[in-house]
Amino acid sequence: MESDSLKNITTILVVATVAFLGYYLFVQKNQTDLALGESGTVASLFAQVQKYIERNGQLQRIKLDTEILSDERFRSLVGYPTDIPEQNVGRDNPFDTASGGAN
Repeated sequence: MESDSLKNITTILVVATVAFLGYYLFVQKNQTDLALGESGTVASLFAQVQKYIERNGQLQRIKLDTEILSDERFRSLVGYPTDIPEQNVGRDNPFDTASGGAN
């Protein structure tokens, strides 16, 4: 008897899940068609690819002159770094009272 009721419950859950999934996909398909039109997705994709191709062409036309990096004047530049002294910042316990001790 328990086997039959378990089988019935499982069958009902499977049917309900399939029905919900079908309804969800149907509703999503209709919303996409209304928002984008019949070929909106393909047209949008084509426009994005076209924009990518144009920008890629613009980037390919850029020529970088790296000759300046091998110039003797550039190579003779010297940096004069200064050390920054270590400073105590903050408190050991940021949640402690401002006076530093617990009351």
